[in-house]
Amino acid sequence: MVDRLISWGLLLLIVISPTQFSIEIAPRTHVSPADPLVTVVLALFLFKVLKTRSWKWIALPPLFAFLFLAAYGVSLMATGLKMKALKEVIQCAEYFVAAFLILLTCLRDGKFLRQAVWTSLGTTTLVVALGAIQYCIPSIASFHVQSTFGNSNVFGGYLAASIPLFMAMLCFDTHPLRRLWYCSVVIV
Repeated sequence: MVDRLISWGLLLLIVISPTQFSIEIAPRTHVSPADPLVTVVLALFLFKVLKTRSWKWIALPPLFAFLFLAAYGVSLMATGLKMKALKEVIQCAEYFVAAFLILLTCLRDGKFLRQAVWTSLGTTTLVVALGAIQYCIPSIASFHVQSTFGNSNVFGGYLAASIPLFMAMLCFDTHPLRRLWYCSVVIV
């Protein structure tokens, strides 16, 4: 049951992460719904580790994730906005260490890997479709299309990170309808 909850939590993270929706918890300090979800999934993951008493099967994040976290920590000392900077350090630890650790470990399971890829492809398709709809609205300038994000730059970054998955699937999947789907998303 714990394994399923971890998998469902990770799949839900894939679905809700491509948005900048957040709640302001303090002045100019926002938290997204993904933040508490990462914490819950991490707690389940640590429960599983403690229950099995085995650390050998865990895939550790690469060194750059910890260096990235250290760079955020240094910036915390130099800023005047301590609460916001602390939130950024916590989020950095959640995404680049905790979520990375859990996802790397779970991706070793072929079934979960397939679920994660299809969930990511479906989510990205919806994000791209919303962006295409916004692009067709005359009142929205083409450089201001932001889809589910707060601005077009973040949307562009998301596309730069996710469209290569569609290109890879286009190159390796032989099913003609799925290839049409991948090609359509890349073109849009």
